[in-house]
Amino acid sequence: MKETAQAAEEKARAAGEAAASGLSKGPLLAFVGLLLGAGAASLGGRSGTPRLLLEENMTTR
Repeated sequence: MKETAQAAEEKARAAGEAAASGLSKGPLLAFVGLLLGAGAASLGGRSGTPRLLLEENMTTR
């Protein structure tokens, strides 16, 4: 009986460690995705802005 409880505890600990490892990677990958999205939005906004508007802002500063 004691051996069965100990085996179940070890199995539960291993499952918990595996779940914690997977869950800790999620937020990190989400943050990297947000950074990549921000970079893509920046490049898209810059390429979508008319050149004349960009030149006017550069000369008035």
